[in-house]
Amino acid sequence: MTGRNTTAAEVLDAELRPRIQAHGGDVRVERDEFGVLQLRFSGACQACPALAMTFFGVVRPRLLAADPGVTEVRCDQVSVSEHARRRLESLWNHQA
Repeated sequence: MTGRNTTAAEVLDAELRPRIQAHGGDVRVERDEFGVLQLRFSGACQACPALAMTFFGVVRPRLLAADPGVTEVRCDQVSVSEHARRRLESLWNHQA
C-alpha cells in the first residue's frame, strides 16, 4: 500500500476485523454517506461490556486516521455521554 492513501475499508478488513473476530465478534460498515461511516458490531460484541472502549479507543480513531475522506465514524450501539467519550479517548491518547 505504499505510494497511496489507505482507505478505511482496507484498515477495517486488514487490521480491525481480524482482532475483533478473534474475540468472537465482528464489525462492518453499515452505511457510508459523504465521509460519515455508520458501523454495526455483531456476534460477541453485541453484549460486550467493553464495546465503548473498543469503539472509541481503537476502531473510531484508527478509521479516522487511515482515510482523509472519512470525517466521522458512528455506531448507534455505543451510547455514552460526551464526558465518557472524551475520557475513553484520552485513555488511549487520542484527541477528542
